[in-house]
Amino acid sequence: MPENSQQIGPFSGELAARWRDPKLVDALASLREHMAGDGLGLGLRSTVLRVELPHADTTIVAALKSFPAQGRLRSRLAKRTGSKAERSYRVASALFSNGIGTPEPIAYLERWEGPRLAESFYICLWCDGLSSLREELIHLYHDEPYHDKIGALLKTVAEAVRPMHDAGIKHGDMGNQNILLRRTGPMEWAGVQFIDLNRGRVRGQPLRLRDRAFDLSRLTLPAHIRRLFREFYVGVGQPTRDLYRKEKRFVLRFLLHSKTRAWRHPFRERRIKKELAASGERGYPAPRDYWIWDPRGSQPIGALGVKERWLHRSPIGTMIELLATVLWLVPAWIGYRLARRRAYVPKTNSKPVEQFVGMTLHPRADRAQRERDLLRRLGKIPVLLRFCHHEKEEQWVFTADLARELHADGHSIAAAMVQDRRAINDPEAWDRFVSFVFERVGDILEWAEVGHCVNRVKWGIWSLSEYRRLAKPFAEIRRRYPNVRLMGPAVNDFEYHYLAATLSMLPRGVKFDALSLHLYVDRRGAPENTQFGLDSVDKFAMARGMARLAPGCADTVIISEVNWWLSSVGFVDWVTEDDYADFMLRYFVMAIASGMIHRVYWWRLAAADFGLVDDGGLVDDVPDGGEWRARPAFHMLEAFLEHFRDAIYLERRELSDRAFLYRFQKPGGAEVAFAYALEECEVSLPIDYDRVLDAFGKPLVLGDKPTLAGRPIYLLKNPA
Repeated sequence: MPENSQQIGPFSGELAARWRDPKLVDALASLREHMAGDGLGLGLRSTVLRVELPHADTTIVAALKSFPAQGRLRSRLAKRTGSKAERSYRVASALFSNGIGTPEPIAYLERWEGPRLAESFYICLWCDGLSSLREELIHLYHDEPYHDKIGALLKTVAEAVRPMHDAGIKHGDMGNQNILLRRTGPMEWAGVQFIDLNRGRVRGQPLRLRDRAFDLSRLTLPAHIRRLFREFYVGVGQPTRDLYRKEKRFVLRFLLHSKTRAWRHPFRERRIKKELAASGERGYPAPRDYWIWDPRGSQPIGALGVKERWLHRSPIGTMIELLATVLWLVPAWIGYRLARRRAYVPKTNSKPVEQFVGMTLHPRADRAQRERDLLRRLGKIPVLLRFCHHEKEEQWVFTADLARELHADGHSIAAAMVQDRRAINDPEAWDRFVSFVFERVGDILEWAEVGHCVNRVKWGIWSLSEYRRLAKPFAEIRRRYPNVRLMGPAVNDFEYHYLAATLSMLPRGVKFDALSLHLYVDRRGAPENTQFGLDSVDKFAMARGMARLAPGCADTVIISEVNWWLSSVGFVDWVTEDDYADFMLRYFVMAIASGMIHRVYWWRLAAADFGLVDDGGLVDDVPDGGEWRARPAFHMLEAFLEHFRDAIYLERRELSDRAFLYRFQKPGGAEVAFAYALEECEVSLPIDYDRVLDAFGKPLVLGDKPTLAGRPIYLLKNPA
């Protein structure tokens, strides 16, 4: 009999000092008479009951976990290492004495029949109002799929797990179902409790990395969410590589164990599966169906890791993409060469600059007026608004009303129709969404973009056939709203093989009036940088060539999304606010002068991480009221439009191999030029000018041989 063990009726075991009361001892001695409580969880291996037991002058509500009889081998092991009930009690007592969340332990009881353990029980206080991490995650995944909410939940749990490990306690079976907690607000959880402790161990000193990794590996989380949990556990900004390496091995081992469970226990697993199906209980999303929105970045996050994504891709879809790419190689190269020859050649029907420069807004009721005030300073430039399927109907109505107001103000309006994973799984809901939007704004739209980032599975599209179904209702839209021009397929970055495959598989009746791209080019560097030997203009030319040759697309290219992410908000590898401003203007001018881009929509006017204006990091659950700050990019775009708004492109001159000048002409004969250099250098300016302005529109004085740098300057010449 273990130390501190005592005899309680037919049982041996231990009763915590605080609960040593004659009434409770008598009740435990006749425990079977009190085991008519409500079942919490039933299984072949153990049963949990809610029971009422007398104690002093009151009655306590307890959770009683009953473990089944053990065979000879397991009984011999229990003699040496302690029964499951005893281990549960020892670990719970260690947790409770260290102030770590677990239901307060009351007792453990064992009944032996010779060398065999006939039955055993672990008893602790019952805790009302708690749910498990599993239940909370499933609810968030299905009903509130927001990255910040999931992050808040994981942070709460990670900050409870870390003290347990630091106290030298290993849980041993730390699955999501064995972590209980209480939701206390929209993004708040508290009262983390660890249960099912029979595999736990009390080490007596802080756990080794191996034991910590083992516990973390038992959590059921997709790769990105697991990484987020690991960062919260270690501490944001602290290295996690060593922990990740050890955890990864255990994750793979546990995955193999889980995948083979149906083979090892076929009858039990079949019974459990039937019970779950009959109960109608929701489970975790299928791997393809994880779709989690990040309000701060205004995009979904990739819940799965790279290997997980490839594992769940369609092999047939991948082969189709590869085949389409091979078939398009020669035509795409020919189209590129033809288009590239005409780069920078002025056209007789060139449009004024303000028709090239578009802006995207983030429509929300509590910020719309601020954004409209900022937009007025930029003039009546084209505006793109996102309609997101995952948002609520009242948000669609608000965005539609805003679109009509902006149209009345003189802006041309484009709508980006943004899908989520539910749009793929419920095509009828997507069809209703498309009809809902166009019934409200179809008569005023200039452009509508069909889908969003078709080559990023985090946006919900896993195959070309899924995008084909997404585009299907737009055949009817073309018929009902002939004034609306369609653009697509909104491929992200320089991944034109998706363009080739997608344009080859559009549904009948759907033809794009423009090929749309989210062409970020080089998020960490200048728009003149090359990728596979191609700079921005080369990529424009290749897109233009593909649009010209594709049967499902007209000879027009629109950049419907582009920006740079800012290092000043924590993205160390990204760009500074000054570089962001310079790159933006140079990108616009290169696109205009190339003669191959119909329009560029900047994403976006106001955003903390990448906007022309820093909105203070406002997200969906934070009311508007923070301080907004116009970044250099906003002031520079304001000055650029002031001087170039009605100007038409004339020519591009190379002042050196690293310095360039673009000439534009304004109505009435005045000229304005845009000059800069990739590296600071002295140049001779080949044109006459009357005034010089910096990128903010302030006067400059130049010497005979001025120095140019990455920030543009403007040369103004009055009409003769």
